[in-house]
Parts: sequence; C-alpha cells; structure tokens
Amino acid sequence: MVKPSPLAPFAVTAALEAMAGALPAGVLSVVHGEAAVGQALVGHSRVRKVAFTGGEAVGRSVLATTAQHITPAVMELGGNDAALVCEDSVFDDTFIEGMIFGALLTSGQVCMAAKRLYVPQSRMDEFVDRFVEVARRVLVCGDPLNPAVTVGPLVSAVQVAKVSGLVAEAASAGATVTPLGTLTSEFDPERGYFLQPTLVVAENSMAIVQTEQFGPTVPVVGYRRLDQAIGWANDSDLGLASSVWSSDEDHA
Repeated sequence: MVKPSPLAPFAVTAALEAMAGALPAGVLSVVHGEAAVGQALVGHSRVRKVAFTGGEAVGRSVLATTAQHITPAVMELGGNDAALVCEDSVFDDTFIEGMIFGALLTSGQVCMAAKRLYVPQSRMDEFVDRFVEVARRVLVCGDPLNPAVTVGPLVSAVQVAKVSGLVAEAASAGATVTPLGTLTSEFDPERGYFLQPTLVVAENSMAIVQTEQFGPTVPVVGYRRLDQAIGWANDSDLGLASSVWSSDEDHA
C-alpha cells in the first residue's frame, strides 16, 4: 500500500496504476489524504513494515506511531548533498551540464540533488562563468508540459518562500547571486509557484549552504585546500549522497 504526498500525488498515482495493472488484484493499493490518513496507515496493526520519505518532524511522528506495534520502519529524511570539484577538473560542456542537472533537475526538488558545490578558489571565476554560460542554454524555465522546458515550478508557495528566503538572506550577508537560465512566456510567478534558478557564491557558514534548500538554487563555496573542502563536505548532520568531480578517477 502506498500513500503519495498530498502535495504531488498525480504522477506517482499514474505510475502505481500502471504497475498495479500488471499485478494480481489487491497486491498494490494507493490511498490519498493528509496527516490523519498517514497516521492511520502507519499505526495499523496489520502493517508489517513502513518505508517513509519526507522531513524529520514527520519522520519522528511516524517512528513514534510504528513503535506502538514494534513495526519495522525505514526512514529517508533528505540530505544536504555535497559535490566536491577537484583542481584538475575540465569545465567542458559535458562536465558543466552534468553539474547543472545534478543540482537542478526537477527544479532542485530531488533528495539526491547536489545541494552545495565546493570549487577551488583559484578556479572560482572560471567555474562560475562556465556554469552561467551553459545554464543559459540548457535551463529553460516555464510550463513543464512544454517539451522545451527543463525547469518547472516548485511544489508549493511554502517552498517558494523558503528557497527565496534563503537566497535573499545570503545576498544580504554578502553572497553573490546570479540568475540562471532563460524564461519562457509561461514563466509567471503570479500564476504558479515559479522561481528562477540562481547560482549563489557563498560562505560555507551561510544557511543556504548548511540547509537542504530543495529548490532551484545552487550555493558554491570556494576552498583553498582539498582537506578543507573534504572537512566542510563531511561537517553535516545530514547524509544521503555526495559526489567527487575530477578528470582523474584514481584521484577521485
């Protein structure tokens, strides 16, 4: 039995319906609803295992409920995934496109998206120039039903406020914010939860780096020594994914 997020149920439901059609009746079911439905589902004595993807607050509630029946539970509560760019990297189109979509696929609303980039300080200007240049070509913002669009809206007004707030806070603290991509005529913040992608050259201590943004913004931090970058990447209470970018696989 699967309960999709009430904020984004349609695509998941369509996929599950297709899967259910290939299985015997009743093997795969879908239920919809808000918190009360989820609470009833994870707290039912006949549920033998719970797998939950979401935030920490709801995760704690799910664990407390499943504990009543000693029901095994698996939690995936997000991450703040570091991408470490090595000094020997070649910033060609393939490399930069990989970083762009690694960070901004689905408007950055991916648990394993690269959410903080660590780049050698000596190559920061080169990296930023190439990132902005390639993003202008490959990031097309607007209605995701348009086949040419690669960046659509966020999931809710709350998420728009969170991400834009992090960007504004970083800018007020001295970060450099650069808009990314091109906007189509469909890109209308008054009619949808649209937010233009941004690249933010930030300090490691800023909230936009230390927080999982889950939206179309990419903080970039310059490092002077590789051990410094590795320390920053590991200095987080959030895990899930990370990546190392280099022209030398053995070095990576």
